[in-house]
Amino acid sequence: MFYIASNAYLHREYLQVPLLDSLSKGTIYKVSYHINIHDCSGFFISDFGAYLSVDPPRRYDPDPTIDPCQNLFCPELVPQVRSEKGIIRDTSGWVEISGYFKALGGEMWLTIGSFKNVFSEWDTVNSAVPWLGVFVDDVSVTSIGRLTNNGPWCEGDSVSLQVEISLPFYWSTRSNGSDTFSLSTDLNFVPDSSMTFYLFSSGEIVDTVNIDIRQRIQGLQIDAQIIKCIDSTLSLQLPSGISYLLNQESIPANFRIEVEGDYHLKAFGTGYCDTGVNFTVRDSKINEQAFDSTDCLAEGKYITLEVEDLYTSYLWEPGGTGGPAINVYKAGRYNLRLTDANSCLHELNYRINESCDVMVFIPNAFSPGNRDTLNAVFRPVVEFALEYHIRIYNRWGQQVFESSDTEVHWDGSFQGQPCSQDVYFYMIEYSGYRGTELITEKDNGIIHLLR
Repeated sequence: MFYIASNAYLHREYLQVPLLDSLSKGTIYKVSYHINIHDCSGFFISDFGAYLSVDPPRRYDPDPTIDPCQNLFCPELVPQVRSEKGIIRDTSGWVEISGYFKALGGEMWLTIGSFKNVFSEWDTVNSAVPWLGVFVDDVSVTSIGRLTNNGPWCEGDSVSLQVEISLPFYWSTRSNGSDTFSLSTDLNFVPDSSMTFYLFSSGEIVDTVNIDIRQRIQGLQIDAQIIKCIDSTLSLQLPSGISYLLNQESIPANFRIEVEGDYHLKAFGTGYCDTGVNFTVRDSKINEQAFDSTDCLAEGKYITLEVEDLYTSYLWEPGGTGGPAINVYKAGRYNLRLTDANSCLHELNYRINESCDVMVFIPNAFSPGNRDTLNAVFRPVVEFALEYHIRIYNRWGQQVFESSDTEVHWDGSFQGQPCSQDVYFYMIEYSGYRGTELITEKDNGIIHLLR
């Protein structure tokens, strides 16, 4: 039993109990309890209902002189189940308070009472009795099934509604249930516009489905594979009035992509269907092995510079417009500008030398960590070597560096730790041509590591 005082915003009782099990998300439940009004009550009231929550609602004690929130709970609770029977005056029998609601999931507490605020209309029968007593019995929260749908929906989509409930039911397009749209457990149709469906059982609304038909975004067409030129940008000209996320970052409708990669574009907006597009951006590339090529021109001979015949135009300098190959009779620098099928321009550079004699220069000092990047690593200058190998040792004969790659240089460290300032010893071996003779040479010397 609970009591409500005539100054109800200050003195109002509720019944509050934990459920045996938490409620399941998406499941429809029927909440029911019976009340009987105490014979000696001085007034009657309406809006009995039930509120279900994950945690018990917090009690609130307002000061009516300064606080406009004149309810026992603040903010005001909105019960999922509310009686539509108006003011209940029956003191001799039991009145059922019941209704249906769809659980959000995890609800564990049931609060029962009158949820009308201080401005409610009351029916006073005895002003000398400033209270209302309410008996409660036969409380239940019962699962009756589920209603599922395939929303959200875009223009032209088929709407599918499936019902699995334990009660007789029918579909209606009117909130008063005056029309019976269907009795089927599986409802499938293509609506012309947005509409609302009501699921009725025994004259009560069990659940409501708002079918909000959204427009499709027009003009959002992006090829799955897009080729752009190296060092250029790809301009996305997207429909205006729409919001966009590119790889989960917000972008404007006019956006430029600078880096090749895989992208996901999401377009969304009020009244529009969310639309996702996956696409890949790749740079237009050619055979990189042809870049910065170096060749040697033997006396009285020529060299043919050639690329694959895959391009729309070729411009040799010197040499002029031509095809994918030219014969070079003089030493010097040559440049080839290619235009590919994507209208992208590429440049290849060649250096033709009169002599390709092997040459090695070994510096005698370097300074790791120096801001002068030219001397920050030990960098032998090696040209036209067919084979190359270098080893570096400390003064105790421990090897601290080794390489067979002319582009890999010693940074003055060993096993991830910087070596101390000292004198180090190197041994180098290389092979190449000197004139027409193939030679192999070995050399050694000292290096000064300075810090």
